[in-house]
Amino acid sequence: MNQVGRQQCDNRTVRGEPNHRSGNRTRRRTDARNRKSRQQMNRIVKRVGSHYLSMLTEIGWNAIDPDVAVKTIGLTSNFGGAGVSTIAAHTAMTAAINAGIRVLLIDANLIQPTVHTSFHCRNSPGITNVLRDGQLIRSAIQPTALENLCVLPIGDDRAAWRECGLVFDSVMKTLAADFQLVVVDLPSMHNGSHFLSWVAQLDAVLIVIASGTQSPEQARAVKNALRSSGVERMGVVLNRSQRDPLYRLHR
Repeated sequence: MNQVGRQQCDNRTVRGEPNHRSGNRTRRRTDARNRKSRQQMNRIVKRVGSHYLSMLTEIGWNAIDPDVAVKTIGLTSNFGGAGVSTIAAHTAMTAAINAGIRVLLIDANLIQPTVHTSFHCRNSPGITNVLRDGQLIRSAIQPTALENLCVLPIGDDRAAWRECGLVFDSVMKTLAADFQLVVVDLPSMHNGSHFLSWVAQLDAVLIVIASGTQSPEQARAVKNALRSSGVERMGVVLNRSQRDPLYRLHR
């Protein structure tokens, strides 16, 4: 693990020490917000974490030896509203809390990015700035209230995705060396398939389907599109099922 992952995931190394009263008040408010966020994330993981760990295991991730298993996982859907962003966030939180490894959550949802609001962080610089402008990854990655979880928000140059496939490959290789798990919140296929040119560079892709919202033919169309783009390992997550919060249908 080099210093990018180590320093960015320890918020004590990136937050300055204010030396005046207003700074102390700001720090106290930030600390209180972080405590509340940690408590909320721990409650979520305690309730549904076992389902997410099972999902990660089925797709090929190995908590015991994460450095030799699936390390970069993307999540997408056929249509918006399937719960991709929520499942991506909960997956990252579960791995950070239960496995105790350094995890990075990337917001690549061009239509409705949510990471910056969910984790109370800046929206920019982000992954699009890294791709288009050569923004240093170190300055774009931000810590969260969880010591082992960092986020890379969307940024403010969303057109970059259409032109920077080769750069994305290089960025993902760097991040996979810095973190033991990288979770990518992808846009839905309905909102454009431009990300298919580089999504095959991920180790695995999960297709999220909201129970009762689409036909088997529609689900197979997404799977076939990903397969044609070179995705070798994929799984299907049935969300909002009556059986449990996440019902896994692998391959």
